[in-house]
Amino acid sequence: MSLDPRLPLEGGAFEPGCGALAEAIAVAGGTRPLVVGKPFRPIFEQALARLSCRPAEAAMVGDSLGTDIRGGLEAGMVTIWLAPPEASPGPLTPHLRVASFEELLARWEAE
Repeated sequence: MSLDPRLPLEGGAFEPGCGALAEAIAVAGGTRPLVVGKPFRPIFEQALARLSCRPAEAAMVGDSLGTDIRGGLEAGMVTIWLAPPEASPGPLTPHLRVASFEELLARWEAE
């Protein structure tokens, strides 16, 4: 599993993501960090415990396949990918794909 190397911004720009920052710290410190954020299980387990629910009762909504969706799938949660229609999920298969929170809300209200 990998951390996000960069976070996309409007117009094709980006800023360093957690993966880039963690790698810089690892190189400078000479040791690998213990990562507890997405896509690793500790953050999902803590969230589920805090909400007092089972994985099947929760959903991970996110725009990053490599961290949000992968982590949610591995935690046994329903996954909802926020992505434009032209984006390809590659080898991961989220449970639901929506283009915006507005679309997600409309689907929720239609249920």
